Amino acid sequence: MNKVSQFDKRVAKNITKFRKKLKVSVEEIAEFLYIDASFIRSVECFDKKYNLRHIYLIMALFRKYDKTITIDSLLPKCSDNIIKTLQKDTNSKTKA
Repeated sequence: MNKVSQFDKRVAKNITKFRKKLKVSVEEIAEFLYIDASFIRSVECFDKKYNLRHIYLIMALFRKYDKTITIDSLLPKCSDNIIKTLQKDTNSKTKA
C-alpha cells in the first residue's frame, strides 16, 4: 500500500476545502468518479490518496459549479520546499 505523503494530504485538504465551499457531497464526487464514497472519506481522513485521474475528474466536477477552478487550484502551491520534498520522496522510492 502506498504511503500518504504530506503532499497527498495537502491535495486532499485543498479538494475538501473546495468540496465544502461548493457544497458538493462526498457521494456526488464518488458517483462522478464511479467509486465508492468510503474511498473519498478515507482520503479526507488521510488513509488513502487521490491519483491523477481522480484529481482531474474532481476538477471537472467542481468546474460545473465554479469555472475558475483549475488543477492548480487543487494542488499545493509550487515552492522550492515542495519540490525538494517530492524529489526526496521520489528518490527514496527508487532506492527501495
